[in-house]
Amino acid sequence: TIENITVPNAFTPNDDLKNDFFKPALSFTPAEYQLIITDRRNSVVFASKEYMTEWDGKKNGTLLPEGVYLWFLKLKTPSGKQITKTGTVTIIR
Repeated sequence: TIENITVPNAFTPNDDLKNDFFKPALSFTPAEYQLIITDRRNSVVFASKEYMTEWDGKKNGTLLPEGVYLWFLKLKTPSGKQITKTGTVTIIR
């Protein structure tokens, strides 16, 4: 089985039903999963251990400003491989 992880680098959480949410796209169901998103000051704005959960560009229900956020992804594939990835995602309003 091919284990692909694709992570978008931008999204537009403006409720137009197009590209309103951010989440990594996986070609498999992970055995373990953790996604953490922080702002540039390293303050956590979103965290999930559920791989189907999407980030809506908010922190505690409050819209976050346009800009670059950091993501940290840690997971275990069905074959048992541990994968850690990091990158950035930009909120565009």
